[in-house]
Amino acid sequence: MYNKSRVNLLAFSSRHRTILDSLCIFLSPVKGTSMNCLKNGPDNQTKVDSGIIHSHHSSSSQSQRENNTDSGSSTSHAIARDLDGNHMEDTSCAIEVDIDTTYPHDAWEERYSKQFPEARHVKQKSLVNGPEPQGNVIRFVCMSDTHGRIERVDFCKRVPHGDVLLHAGDFTMYSELNEYVAFNDFLAKLPHKVKLAIPGNHEIALDPRGFNSYHTKLRRALGSTVAESELSLQDLIKETKSLVSEARILIDEMVEICGIKIYGLPWLPQYGLHGFGLSRGKLLLNRYNNCPAGIDILLSHGPPLGFGDFTLRRKHVGCVELLNSVTKRIKPKYVVSGHIHEGYGIQTDGKTTYINCATCNKDYRPSQDPIVFDYVLPDPYTREDLELLSNHDLQVTKPWKEFGSQDR
Repeated sequence: MYNKSRVNLLAFSSRHRTILDSLCIFLSPVKGTSMNCLKNGPDNQTKVDSGIIHSHHSSSSQSQRENNTDSGSSTSHAIARDLDGNHMEDTSCAIEVDIDTTYPHDAWEERYSKQFPEARHVKQKSLVNGPEPQGNVIRFVCMSDTHGRIERVDFCKRVPHGDVLLHAGDFTMYSELNEYVAFNDFLAKLPHKVKLAIPGNHEIALDPRGFNSYHTKLRRALGSTVAESELSLQDLIKETKSLVSEARILIDEMVEICGIKIYGLPWLPQYGLHGFGLSRGKLLLNRYNNCPAGIDILLSHGPPLGFGDFTLRRKHVGCVELLNSVTKRIKPKYVVSGHIHEGYGIQTDGKTTYINCATCNKDYRPSQDPIVFDYVLPDPYTREDLELLSNHDLQVTKPWKEFGSQDR
C-alpha cells in the first residue's frame, strides 16, 4: 500500500523533479528547522577472519516503476575508473540505475535482501584483536554525526586510542564557522596520528555546488580576514576547510596510508534543502562512478541500501546505487558511514564489513560509542611505518572530475 508521500512523488513528472533539484542548489537550511527533515529520507579477494580484514512492489506497480525510472533517471552504465584514474571498459562491472531507486525499502524487501544470504550483524569485539593493537595491524577508530554535541561534554575520554580516526560527516549542526573551530579544538585533544573526515549534509559550507544565500553570509563572516570581493566559491570552501586543521577533509578524494587506500564520498540521496544531496538514480551514480575500484575503505556519509540504513519507521532508506557500486565494482573491505542515527552498528555481507558509526542517537544525544577495527598492514609495511605518519604528510589524490561539473 502506497503512503501519501510515495503517491505524491509518483505524481511529479521528470521535468518537475529536474526543476526541484535545480532549486535545491540555491536554497539553504534555516536555523531552527525541525531536525526531522535532516534524516530519513568476479569474487572479492578479501579474507574475513574473525571480522579483521586481511589484505592479499507488487506486479501491478511494476510498469509504474519502469516509467518512473525511464522518465526521472535514465539508465546509465558506469563510466568507472581504476586506481590510476583510467576508464574501465569492462562492461561486466557496469552499474545501472535500479528500477526501484526511489523506493529503497521495497527494493530491499522484494529483491536485494535475497541476494545477501550471508548478511549478519557483527559484534565490536570481533573487529579487534585485543585492547591494544597486536601484531602488524593498524587500528581505525570510527565516528560520525557528532553534530557539535561532543564538544560540550568530556567526550574525549570515550574515544578509544588508535592510529587513524575516521569521521563520516555531520560534525556540525548548522555549518557555522564557530562549529568548525569547536570541532577542530576537539580533534586537537585526541592522540591519533592521522585524522580523516568527510562532510555530511549538515556541512553545507563545504558543498562545492554553492548555495547562494548561505555562501553570501559566509563571505561576510570571513570578510574580516579575507577581502570579501576576492572570495570565490572555491576560496570559501578552502577557507572553511582550513578551520579544521587537525584533520584532512576529503571531498571526492583519496588518501593512502601504509598501502591502505581510503576514499571520501560525502554525496547522498537528497532529503530537505541541505548539502551534498542529489536525486536518487543517475546523479548519485555519476558521483559513485568517480570512486575507483580497488580501494580498501570507503568513507561515505550515507549508508548503502540494507546496511546501517534501517530507521525507526522500520524502513530501509539507504541508496540502491551505492550498494550496487560497492558490491559489484568498488568492492572495498570496509564501508564506514553514518547519517541514519538509528542505523548504528556493524554488519557484513560475507565480503565487506559495513559500519554505521553515528555518535548521536535519534534525539541528537552523543550516546553511541565510536567503533574500532584492526586492519592487517599489507607488505612491506609495518607498525614502525605508522610512527612516521601525520596528517600533513598525506598525499591526497584529486577526483577525476572537478567539483560540480555534472550535477547542475
